[in-house]
Amino acid sequence: MLIFHVTLIPNIAHANTPGFTGSATYTPDPTANDVWSGGKLSLKNEFKVKKVDIQDGELLNKVTKFKIVWKLPPNLTQADITTALSEDSYVLVGTQKGMLKPENFTTTAAGDLEYVLSDKTFNLLALIAWLLTLLLNPDVTIQTNIELDVAKLPGSVNDYSPNRVLTKGKLPPRDTKTMAFTTEFINVKDVSKGDFTSNLATWNTYLSPWNQVVADSTLNGKNDITPLEVNGISRVLQGTNYKTRNVQLPIKQNIDISTYQRTVNLFSKTAILGTNNGLVQNRAPVVEDKITELANGKKQLIRQSTYNLFGTDGTGTTLSPVPLVFKQETLLDFKLADTQLKIPAGKETKLKGLLESEGTDNKFYYKINGGAAKDLTAIKLDGQNYEFTLPGFSAGTYTVVIGVSNEYKLGKEVGMNVVAQQEELKISSITDTLDFGTHEIPKPGDIFYSETPFLVKVLDTQLTLNKWKVALALESAFQTVDGSYLPADVFLAKNGQKQQLTNSLIDVYENTQVNNKVVDTIAFKEHEGIHIQMKSSNVLLNREYKGTLKVVLKKGP
Repeated sequence: MLIFHVTLIPNIAHANTPGFTGSATYTPDPTANDVWSGGKLSLKNEFKVKKVDIQDGELLNKVTKFKIVWKLPPNLTQADITTALSEDSYVLVGTQKGMLKPENFTTTAAGDLEYVLSDKTFNLLALIAWLLTLLLNPDVTIQTNIELDVAKLPGSVNDYSPNRVLTKGKLPPRDTKTMAFTTEFINVKDVSKGDFTSNLATWNTYLSPWNQVVADSTLNGKNDITPLEVNGISRVLQGTNYKTRNVQLPIKQNIDISTYQRTVNLFSKTAILGTNNGLVQNRAPVVEDKITELANGKKQLIRQSTYNLFGTDGTGTTLSPVPLVFKQETLLDFKLADTQLKIPAGKETKLKGLLESEGTDNKFYYKINGGAAKDLTAIKLDGQNYEFTLPGFSAGTYTVVIGVSNEYKLGKEVGMNVVAQQEELKISSITDTLDFGTHEIPKPGDIFYSETPFLVKVLDTQLTLNKWKVALALESAFQTVDGSYLPADVFLAKNGQKQQLTNSLIDVYENTQVNNKVVDTIAFKEHEGIHIQMKSSNVLLNREYKGTLKVVLKKGP
């Protein structure tokens, strides 16, 4: 337990009375982190006097009386004493003990605290009986103990802070840092028998965190609405009172606590900045991180760093610790441009997203169907825009989560549905036989259409636009089995135009859209589209002429 104790230091200008002793002792509250807060203040005195100093008169008309007067330091009043007086206070005359209560004290014309022996504190009959047992004029020892509950003290009149938060419930400060208690004994005849002065060390300076640039800002500073805390300075840091100061800083700004160190003399209203005042601060701050999700879905970190400033003033007197709280906030938001994807199976997929983050170490990852997280390659495009590359998926349906986290422990995940589809482009069906019918000997110019439909179907399940074409060529001309050629040309009639089919490919269909289905590229009914036109009547009767059409699917423009 830490005890402040000053033993009977004689006042240089005042000699203590022989036989009188005393002490002023301050014992801080062991549960408090402030050596000046709460605890007990004990004022003890002992007076060695004669019996005649407290009892006078004839045997049958004796008067028993004495007074004790406490001349208090300016920073402690009679009202303070009676307000904070504890039930352990007492006066002891020889073996007779009386407990002191607030009503046992009065105030002298000079404003001093006075106690007069009375039946309110003593059983006077018992005291008189005890005095009768003594010799004619022996020494009598009188002891007093005034014990104060410091937590009940109202605070210093020099404290302009709201509700006197700087000094309330603390050992009273003094400009000289010394509290002098002079206790005087006055005998039964109202004659002073002398006094004794005890001195107790106290404080006059307190910690008041401050930074001029920060205090001058709109965000973190305000006008001092009390009588000025420091002469010539009208701006203070934000906070509800002198003991709670709050500063808001960007999350990326480092906190230099040394730039906020300041001590203030409560009485002179002067301040000392920096470390020249003896201040020591070597404890790490208490950092609390609170992460929440806002209504708009953004993740928010509120970081509160509490620095408990403590140390000593320039002359080594312990300073009351004061917290300085720094608040830093940052947001993270992450969105994907598309959360419903159809992608080609087996191919890498490019995604685009938007990231709002003050972090410099943003890490992206992905998870497939609730599996383990895997690193995701990300390229920053511009501003908050990013591009990601997902690896190829086998054909199927997947639930994919794209996530990001930064060095501030903020993170967000966005879910997406992915369908990986196997892409195909092929001729799925084609009419295998075109029948141009049985005819009599033709005349030049006769036209014969196919008596069967001509269909060419293409399966196109590509998910992105890829142009392709269908082309036809006459791979072999009409001829009999023994090699006699039909004197005719083969034509394709479409959209009012007529093209002759030769052994060179001609484009008959061009795809310019995404299909994801079977496409009817050629769909001629009977008696339309493909036909032959006779050039001569020189044909063989009762013979079958056959030819071959070539159908080609071409990729690309």
